[in-house]
Amino acid sequence: MIFLVISAILLSIATPLSLGLDNIAIGVGLLGLILVAKRIKFDIFDKIFASFQSVGIISALFSINFIYSIKKSRFLWHYLPYYIASRVDREKIGLLINILAVSAIIASFGMMFHAFTGIRPTHIPWHHLSSIHLLKHPIRADGFFHNPFTSVGILSILFFLYLGLSIFSKGLKEKVIYGSLALFVFPSLILALCRAYWIGFVVSLIIMPFLYKKYLAPKVISISILVVFVSMFFLVPFVHNRVETLIHYKRDMSAEIRLMLWRSGLEVFRDYSLKNKLIGCGNNHLFHYTEPYIKRNAKRKFGYLTSHFFKHSMHNLYLQILLQWGIIGLVVWIFMWSYVLYRNVIFINLTGNDFYRGLIIGLTAGFIAFLIGGFFEYNIGDSEIAIFFTYMLGINKNILDSMKEESS
Repeated sequence: MIFLVISAILLSIATPLSLGLDNIAIGVGLLGLILVAKRIKFDIFDKIFASFQSVGIISALFSINFIYSIKKSRFLWHYLPYYIASRVDREKIGLLINILAVSAIIASFGMMFHAFTGIRPTHIPWHHLSSIHLLKHPIRADGFFHNPFTSVGILSILFFLYLGLSIFSKGLKEKVIYGSLALFVFPSLILALCRAYWIGFVVSLIIMPFLYKKYLAPKVISISILVVFVSMFFLVPFVHNRVETLIHYKRDMSAEIRLMLWRSGLEVFRDYSLKNKLIGCGNNHLFHYTEPYIKRNAKRKFGYLTSHFFKHSMHNLYLQILLQWGIIGLVVWIFMWSYVLYRNVIFINLTGNDFYRGLIIGLTAGFIAFLIGGFFEYNIGDSEIAIFFTYMLGINKNILDSMKEESS
């Protein structure tokens, strides 16, 4: 089990900070899984997760170039963090959460530093610190990943994780520490200017108090944060301007490109063969199918073509899965998450462990925010997010398994 613990520690350090330790961490974890393979038992949670993984592999095998699709998809590598985290010693979960907290602080500081200095945290001029000056107006922050969507995709889950722990921790010291962590991460979610995650953030704050109705605190805290967020619309110009682009989306080029891509994707699916409708075209082949549709719709919509139109995914997680892995893949994805959230809600209301309850409430709210954000972004398209996402899902499963011990 020591290799699983080491792997999980490395993942807790690397995934929020893009340190390049992911491959080492997963390699160590794979060794750990091999050593304990005889003791591993697969339950329904594992089988549902593996079924989604299997759909992707089958789709790749029947794609136009299955060798390329399998090679580029890295199915095993991106999904291994789930098996690592779900099998790690549960007594080490608290340690992993604390390490993630340090990583979250550093990642959030990097986001704020970039927003207010214009310098990415990976490019800090350590030998000329006196040359650093604060900007009059903050810019859009992208942090260590050089991508605001990747950074906020990870930090949004961590925000809700520590918010949940702050609410349900028994000790005042723990409440203050976890609450301070959530508050420190909060500005990063704003400074990334990712509207998709703002929508998910608001919906999760609304849902969070209903996950466990016995406490008044979740309601008070969620309402308070919502009030702060809404107040920012009126008081903070760059937040106001960004939200305005949601209201008046027809004036926003980014929104118009999304609508054009969605239309193109639906047309591709309409013209798919029966095989592709069922299992998709496989990973890394989608552009082969979408290019002519995007060209036609872009010319019709904008009157011109630019490489900018072709650098994006479908900007919709569910449409992307439908096109890459077909109807079967999308159904399995939706079923998997319905099952996860259902199990989480049951656990939240039955467990006698407040730490675990807070952890699962936080993860549930974070997952909901992430899944809602997926309606506007293909947010598991980045390797860093895919690894972090499956890692957190593994921790979620590990905690759910504690219910078996409570009932025994």
